[in-house]
Amino acid sequence: GGKAGPADFLLRQLIEDARNKVTGTGSGGSRRGSGTEGNVETFEFRGGGDSYYQGRYDGDGMIVGEYTGGGDGDDSDEESMRFPSLASWAFAVKGRTVSVKPAVFYKNKSLRQYENEAAADA
Repeated sequence: GGKAGPADFLLRQLIEDARNKVTGTGSGGSRRGSGTEGNVETFEFRGGGDSYYQGRYDGDGMIVGEYTGGGDGDDSDEESMRFPSLASWAFAVKGRTVSVKPAVFYKNKSLRQYENEAAADA
């Protein structure tokens, strides 16, 4: 199943909101933080342990995500590939189906955290 699911829509919404904040006139006083904080386009899949892989959406709405091409634990052979959804990207990284909401992070918060916050606000 390569199709986009709820996690994908959530992530796209977050990126969209972040883009609007950047271009709009927000309270731009607090422009501190790491370089990744400022980059609204990239997100990460945290595969457990120290391994994480960066991804972003391309112009066609496909995910361009890093994954370990060889799977032999050698970090040097990380390749990027295009995936139709977070689930298919996670599958390529882990070699099995995984739940993406707790594993995909955007601005250092998981999609699950965003989801819980949204539910709390509602």
